[in-house]
Amino acid sequence: MESLRIVFCIQYQNGKIGHDRKILNEQNYLQSSQCSSFNFNNTESNYIINETTKSFQNVNVRVCNLKRKFDEYKISRNTIHSIQVLKQINKEFIAAITNEKDKKVLIIIDQHAVHERIRYEGLIECKKNSYDYLSVKLNKELHISDISEKLLELIVLHKEVFNRVGINVKSVIDSTTCLIDAVPECFIKKVKSYNKENNFYRLMKNVRQLLLEIANGLAISTNILPPILPITIHNVIASEACHEAIKFGDPLNVDECLLLIQALQDTKAPIRCAHGRPSIIPLIDLADIEKRKSSENKILNFDSLKTKT
Repeated sequence: MESLRIVFCIQYQNGKIGHDRKILNEQNYLQSSQCSSFNFNNTESNYIINETTKSFQNVNVRVCNLKRKFDEYKISRNTIHSIQVLKQINKEFIAAITNEKDKKVLIIIDQHAVHERIRYEGLIECKKNSYDYLSVKLNKELHISDISEKLLELIVLHKEVFNRVGINVKSVIDSTTCLIDAVPECFIKKVKSYNKENNFYRLMKNVRQLLLEIANGLAISTNILPPILPITIHNVIASEACHEAIKFGDPLNVDECLLLIQALQDTKAPIRCAHGRPSIIPLIDLADIEKRKSSENKILNFDSLKTKT
């Protein structure tokens, strides 16, 4: 059964921007693959077509043929090491060129995202000793409540597992509450004055989340070790990295931009910030533009078109 693709494009007609909806078969779709699309089988497509065309009575149905397709460009570690900084733009981004294989690509670099990634990986290394996360003894113990009886039993039974992520369970008060007297160092950094009411609540929330995260993993299998980087700890460190990173609006000269890129080259995930957003965006292949410009400037040789006698 051949599937139809309903393709949505934007067209500009009579001074207004409107949606141009096209029904294409598989073969024609491949010729217009730059349009956004959704796959439907024939039964689904009949329903969709009937419903949607009610509001698009005068729509033009045609194949969307593009003269030129976009090139795919993948950013690799080699890309990062070949970056040539141009200048800072708008006190937000760094314009640069990178060379890889036969491509010369103009890229834009998010200065905040890059510095956040650098700080994030540096903080992770500072917050742990080998596998174990550094722990800080509390002046005021935490009462963590509303834990299910089953999970609390696992917490008490596997106290050494929680010690590895920086939590020390001092005692159990009742079937749903335990007493914590040590927490990961990064939690204290996050709430410097945790004796204040709001920050104390935030600290308790982070500790409880980490307890439940590890305990739920143990509930699946007691042979499972806690992850190298628990999600709760990741979120706290990522937040710290973000708050103290270079911001939009901070001016950088070319030398400072270069230092930032050099530090980025040593990171494990250079193309993403600590929260997963892209830090580097390729804009255009300059080599391709140069080739097309060169071909356009060629002088036509009409003599070569003459019929030989």
